[in-house]
Amino acid sequence: MLHRILSFINIALIIGLIFLVGKTLYTEYFFQYIERDSLSLQNTESEIQKSPLSWEEAIAEADTLREQEVITLALGYYKKAQKIDSSKAESYIGMAKTYILTRDYHLAEENIRIALLREPENTRAQTILAYIELRQGYIAKAKESLKKSGGSDEALFLSALIDIYDLKKENFDTHFNSEYGYQLEPLKKQYQMWQSYQGSSNTHLSAFLAQGLYEIGEYELSREMAKNIVIEKPDYRDAWLILGMNYLALELYQNAEESFIEAKKNTIYAPEIDFYLGYGYMMQKDYDRAFEHFVLAEQKGFADKVYLYETRAKLAEKEGRFEKSYEYLLKKIDAQEYVNPHEYIGIISLLINELNDPKKAQEHTEKLLIQYPKSGTIYNLHGWTLLSQKKYEAAFDYLQKALSLDDKNPAIHLNLGIYYSAQGDNYEAITHYKKAFDLDPTGSIGDIASHAYNRLIKLKE
Repeated sequence: MLHRILSFINIALIIGLIFLVGKTLYTEYFFQYIERDSLSLQNTESEIQKSPLSWEEAIAEADTLREQEVITLALGYYKKAQKIDSSKAESYIGMAKTYILTRDYHLAEENIRIALLREPENTRAQTILAYIELRQGYIAKAKESLKKSGGSDEALFLSALIDIYDLKKENFDTHFNSEYGYQLEPLKKQYQMWQSYQGSSNTHLSAFLAQGLYEIGEYELSREMAKNIVIEKPDYRDAWLILGMNYLALELYQNAEESFIEAKKNTIYAPEIDFYLGYGYMMQKDYDRAFEHFVLAEQKGFADKVYLYETRAKLAEKEGRFEKSYEYLLKKIDAQEYVNPHEYIGIISLLINELNDPKKAQEHTEKLLIQYPKSGTIYNLHGWTLLSQKKYEAAFDYLQKALSLDDKNPAIHLNLGIYYSAQGDNYEAITHYKKAFDLDPTGSIGDIASHAYNRLIKLKE
């Protein structure tokens, strides 16, 4: 029975890693060599401080930017609000929530405590303080803060996390069936799975729940649960796996490596551990060992070929072996039953940006136009291949078609900006660069668009 319990946990871990790797690698192929500009468009912190905004306007702008995860500018507008009126808690609460996004819990706590000095009875601030304490593993402190936080859904959700951590099974059904229960659905499924194994121990329950916490993004709390398990049972392989997965998610790659090595000590055949180790080594830029473990994972029959090939393609690209990266991306496509048009972005980008072969890229997109006749992404990629060969008029026709199919795609607006800039029509170019940035303010497309926008604005001055 233990073997079956561990196999369920292991399948879920593989799914979790697929999401983690996919999220990390997906956007990195498209326009790779643009340096990130945190001061988007023409806004700088000094300009923010000089702007004639009211306190309410500064808070509203900061909140919008925080929701878009434009960290530098959000912090700038919160500081603007503090300069206008430092007696109010709201700007400090906003600062704390912004630092939570960057996992800088020290600064988050510092700001939320200032907010509580301004407004000691602010229950929202108390809830955020409890959240910060929970994320740092201070369970007892979080419990005390929650006593002062009122009965909001956010506070009840945090109480649920603490009950799950403490294995208060008598409260689980209440939490799972509450208005905030939808956020706990992965934990509910893990608990029900544990229940299906009669007589299974609380240690196994902790492992299931640690996996559930990982799935909802509560990496710090999941990490603490997994740590407790391996202290009690140092040979518990899947607890070490969960611990390593959390360290990967938190970008603590050395800790992840140590955890996966411990997991490997307790198993004979585990291709997924080699894959995890390879991913961790790749993120530490130890490409030789990454390559070694990816090969082992493939030889041992790692289950998900799609993400194995995607990760190996990324490793080859980091090593400068672009032809090999291209081969693995094609293998990734072949391994899928259905391929989303977005999956071809990496192949076309690699051919244009690294292999300097837009003609070959064009050959790909000509076939894809037949396969995906209603995809704005594919029409845009085809237009990009033509732009890269300076076939401007032909490119324009396909970009216009792409826009008619998907006018919310920032890459289409970026390429139209490039087209109009090449034609000397800076007004239209600026319009499309601005639109591309508005649609992708925190991504790679938005970065490129903001650089191009600023360059043309300076030309006009």
